Amino acid sequence: MNTRISPTRASVALASAVAFLGAGCGTHTKSAGPPASATPVPWQSPSAAVALLPTEPAATPSTSPSVLAISPSATLPSASPPVSQVVVSVYLVSTGHNAGHIAASHRVVPGPAVARAAVEALLAGPTETDAAFGYVSKIPSNVHLSGLTMSDATARLSLTGPTTVPAAGIAQLVCTLSQFGSVDRVALSLNGGVLTIPGAGVSLTRSDVEALLPVVLVESPTVGETVHTPVRVVGSANTFEAVFRLQVTDWDGLIVADVVVHAASGTGTRGAFDATIPFTVNRAGIGELIVSYDSPKDGSRVVVAEIPLHVST
Repeated sequence: MNTRISPTRASVALASAVAFLGAGCGTHTKSAGPPASATPVPWQSPSAAVALLPTEPAATPSTSPSVLAISPSATLPSASPPVSQVVVSVYLVSTGHNAGHIAASHRVVPGPAVARAAVEALLAGPTETDAAFGYVSKIPSNVHLSGLTMSDATARLSLTGPTTVPAAGIAQLVCTLSQFGSVDRVALSLNGGVLTIPGAGVSLTRSDVEALLPVVLVESPTVGETVHTPVRVVGSANTFEAVFRLQVTDWDGLIVADVVVHAASGTGTRGAFDATIPFTVNRAGIGELIVSYDSPKDGSRVVVAEIPLHVST
């Protein structure tokens, strides 16, 4: 392919953060078949055998675009050996494409209390790389975790801090906890009072925060990660007819993969996708995963996200 796309400001900023990534904050390699403990997917646990808390039950585990056949959702093994570290997602808020919408970023957290560690990582705020890409947190910095329990597929999270957390911050918490397969709903409290959003109940699902999710939410890979061919892209989408486009660029801005993906559902209903995309580059460097869809109104291309990645041979 010979189409060239100018590098975004975020991908240029990523180059200055390589040393930070090397320290191990969210950097890991993705391939067609990563271990189940390394790739959280929508509404599923990143590790089927890791106890979320000591009192919690174990988590359940060319130029012309090509059309990918995809699995509606990834299925995790029912059991695996205990692990000392797990890659999880924390959910931040983008200030770039789809400003104000949720975006995923990975963290390496210790077990066995993985859900608690994920929330603590979220409350710690964006990394330098997240900030370079325009990811922020809408959860006030003086909000702290005071308790987390689970029963009846509901995670109950107690927080202390200021008297208000905006809807975007609530969505960050809901998405971070609902990535685990044992969590269907999230009940939040702040200083002992119920924390919710207008029109929703006392426990929240991802459907309750749909307005704050981008039309295509890429769960993996996330900003700054190293990818090899074929790259596995996992997430969820709510686009017209469940169709959208994924493109991979190399270090020189050349498009090296261009595919059309079908999610499990769309047009008002969010559906999962899990696509494996082959590409070829002549040398390693900072490229991008570009997510877009065609507007149902006028057919124009709408870019949802541009995620800088270390694209390797």
